[in-house]
Amino acid sequence: PAIPAIPGKKTKPVSPQSATTCANSPQLSVFSLLDPNWSISNPQPVIDNAYTYYYYIEDMLKSRSGAIFAAGFKYGIPGWISVVHKSTDNGLTWKSIELSDASSGWSFIYSMVEDKNGAIYAAGTKLWKSLDDGNTWSVVPVPMLDVYWGGTLPITNLIVTNDNSLVASFTFTEGYLSGSLSMSYSYSKVYKSVDGGNNWTELFTYNPIPKLASHISSIVEANDGSLIFRDYYGGSESGVYRYSGGGVITKTFTDYAFAKEPNAGLLKGRDGSLYIIAVDKAINLDAIDYTQPGNALLAAYHSKDNGITWTKLGTLPNSWNIQGSMIEDVYGALYTASHSVCDEKSSIYKSADKGTIWNQIATSPQFGTSSET
Repeated sequence: PAIPAIPGKKTKPVSPQSATTCANSPQLSVFSLLDPNWSISNPQPVIDNAYTYYYYIEDMLKSRSGAIFAAGFKYGIPGWISVVHKSTDNGLTWKSIELSDASSGWSFIYSMVEDKNGAIYAAGTKLWKSLDDGNTWSVVPVPMLDVYWGGTLPITNLIVTNDNSLVASFTFTEGYLSGSLSMSYSYSKVYKSVDGGNNWTELFTYNPIPKLASHISSIVEANDGSLIFRDYYGGSESGVYRYSGGGVITKTFTDYAFAKEPNAGLLKGRDGSLYIIAVDKAINLDAIDYTQPGNALLAAYHSKDNGITWTKLGTLPNSWNIQGSMIEDVYGALYTASHSVCDEKSSIYKSADKGTIWNQIATSPQFGTSSET
């Protein structure tokens, strides 16, 4: 269903129409809503007290105990409610836990992490913490208050560093902070906590010029302790940046915001290398019709020097829109997703050689005549 705009979130770019049909590939069913009692054959929304609620998933986590968590929010009347779904049988059944939030009307979870002591954190419009593998949750104080909605500014990214500290990226929106509805631009502030969220220290502010809609879409810690982050910028150029302390931020890679989702980010591989999917820099955007099958707009890039320099790897066939970050399996294979020009479907890509050769291994079903799935 269509949902209202979410403060701190961006809308999806729309894919171009493709007039050509590509060879069929295996289909992968992907659901954008999750019912606490869902099944593959009956993924229906929940009707509670005559209201219909839909469950949206923003992030997933597998804890050290083996439990699987799917976190996001429940949308319906009267508003949005943060929910953590937990499964202890590899996703066959789920227990759903609604998290308390004093700022009624909108409540989200964008990120989940587990620290080295087994504490699990769910970050979004508030920061929640669980010390019993996600069965009960408490609210952890954060420094950024939200004067308009009466809660806190959203944490769009949360990571655990090598020294077991928390690093959180908060998204600001000017105008919105002062209680005005005339939102002009957004930016990010990054804070660090060394004591499980009890105390926070500001590391840096990311506020690009010209001031347009921008936020940090993902952040990782490199092997040398520097913080590498990718932004989502409301202009034509986006990029990857490196923060190594002292308030100095260096841009090390430039890409294009129009071809990626707001959450498309970075992957730190098991070998310490950093990976991104971006628009292929070898393409002349004015000379190639990348909406037609056989072309590839996107390519994989990696950095082996802690995000200082980036090298192109391989292209993603028939790719157009970056739909998320890469992930790595236990065998070292890389996976990512793109809206493909083939049949206007979202495709799953796999690389078994660290990003040089990519193959489409599955596609989503095509729904109606829409260009989005």
